[in-house]
Amino acid sequence: MLTIPAIDIRAGKCVRLHQGDYAQETIYFENPVDAAAEFVKHGTQIIHVVDLDGAKAGKPVNTGPIAEICSLGVPVQLGGGIRNLAAIEAAITLGVSRVILGSAIVKDRELARSAPDAFPDQIIAGLDVRGREVSISGWLEQTNLGLFEFAHELLGYGFRRFVVTDIATDGTLHGPNLDLAADFLRRFAPEGAEYIVSGGISSSEDISAARALRPQPFGTIVGKAIYEKRVQLDNLWDNEPKSSGLETQSPLTK
Repeated sequence: MLTIPAIDIRAGKCVRLHQGDYAQETIYFENPVDAAAEFVKHGTQIIHVVDLDGAKAGKPVNTGPIAEICSLGVPVQLGGGIRNLAAIEAAITLGVSRVILGSAIVKDRELARSAPDAFPDQIIAGLDVRGREVSISGWLEQTNLGLFEFAHELLGYGFRRFVVTDIATDGTLHGPNLDLAADFLRRFAPEGAEYIVSGGISSSEDISAARALRPQPFGTIVGKAIYEKRVQLDNLWDNEPKSSGLETQSPLTK
């Protein structure tokens, strides 16, 4: 299981939000590339980037720092404001290895059906949940769509990797929802699904608890716990594989 540091970008800065609330923002780096460089220096195999301005605008906004982060030499998975095939291609052209699709695939089933075929192995489903139901539009809109029901649908379209964020724990440092992770993995790992734990990681012990799940998650996203120094970067990635599984060919090879 990989430990995946998170960089949320707003107004060109590296920030963290509490439970997705833009009014509860903490700035940790004036330049998000500096945060990424620290992670790379210490051995991370993937960086998780969210364009918060893009999520609000409905189109990528912070393309400059995103491109710089991609140039550091480790794969980047990107979410935020990517809502059509052209935006996916533009992100990959920036250097992004995989693109996370969230609200767009709930609202636009044609996109959900076509994206995995158009960009094989370069698409991740980003599902935000309250309880076991999907939320969209920056967590402002609650759907009646069950997580497991929708995940089954997406598997049928060709999605294989899922970032599932428990809204109740995100940015709280109260620990991840590992019951949700375990339930998802029991249901869908036999069908080839890979799961990335997101939300609530507060310590190295939380990371170890996620790693102990069977089936094991593909990765665990860690954000605020790193910035608040509850998780130390030294030796964090020493025992992880030297291939992230996110390497891809050029988008121009299709």
